[in-house]
Amino acid sequence: MSWRVELRPEALAELDEAAAWYEARSAELGRELVREVARAISTLAGAPLVPRLRHRRFGVRWIFSKRFPYRIVYRVESERVVVLAIMHAARSDAVWHGRA
Repeated sequence: MSWRVELRPEALAELDEAAAWYEARSAELGRELVREVARAISTLAGAPLVPRLRHRRFGVRWIFSKRFPYRIVYRVESERVVVLAIMHAARSDAVWHGRA
């Protein structure tokens, strides 16, 4: 079974910003980031409960991109996965706290 995945507007904006940053440094790199995140989300949709619960209070889990230093922060709600943030791994959790 594949879960329905919804990306919050803030998460999409973060991905766009990161892709633009990489694209400004090297042609095609921004698109590679987007493809990598899409692959990770596709994998996540197949088994969203596999990554451990990171914050019980918020019901949040995350996975890391394999090639880029980004994590995809999400919450499982009934029959869907809600992506709260696509953020650089070094950024503070405070980035997504207000979205959870």
